[in-house]
Amino acid sequence: MKLDQIKYEFSKLSTSAISDALDSLGLKDRVTGFSSRSSNDTLIGFAYTVKYDLLDEDKDFQNAFQNAGNYIDNVAEEEIILIDNAARDWCTTWGGILTKFSILKKIGGAVIYGAVRDIEEIESSNLPVYSSHVFMASGKNRVKKVAEKCCVKIGNVLVSHGDLIFGDKNGILFIPKDKIEDVCKRAKHIEETEKKIIEAIELGMSLSEARSKFNYARPWNP
Repeated sequence: MKLDQIKYEFSKLSTSAISDALDSLGLKDRVTGFSSRSSNDTLIGFAYTVKYDLLDEDKDFQNAFQNAGNYIDNVAEEEIILIDNAARDWCTTWGGILTKFSILKKIGGAVIYGAVRDIEEIESSNLPVYSSHVFMASGKNRVKKVAEKCCVKIGNVLVSHGDLIFGDKNGILFIPKDKIEDVCKRAKHIEETEKKIIEAIELGMSLSEARSKFNYARPWNP
């Protein structure tokens, strides 16, 4: 599926249905603790992964200001930047300048496993930004970029460059690139099943009867 089609199909779905679809495939590709930081909380796009690690002050001090955010020049339109800063809540890897540049470059959004700053600028933008923390201290002299377009670990979830990221008011989740079509198909069936159950109980059917009739135990099956 191309991104335009993915966006069209997934925009009609919720993270709740997609989460159930992931469950049906035995996938646990979602994490807790992320909050939307901007006025736009809809996030759909392919991950551009970036990994940070602690700075070794003895070895890295001379190169501490390596402009670790310059990776953003390589990010394509509509890609979503996924930063693994190991959930560090005491230094940031995202702020106002990266937000502004992302908007100008038409980047799809950002997810930061760690802290962001310049929250007022992020909140007033239309760029979808999720993070696990908010703080004010810069990552300069504290962390360094060690890799990009790599596999990252977000919570207990391994995410590869190019996997799909989907987010809404319920949170964010990750869909392996080779499972996108299957997850989409199953999520559609789940929402259709739930719609049938709601219609049935509105007509007077008991919840247990409606769930049994429409196979709510396995709602991803057509």
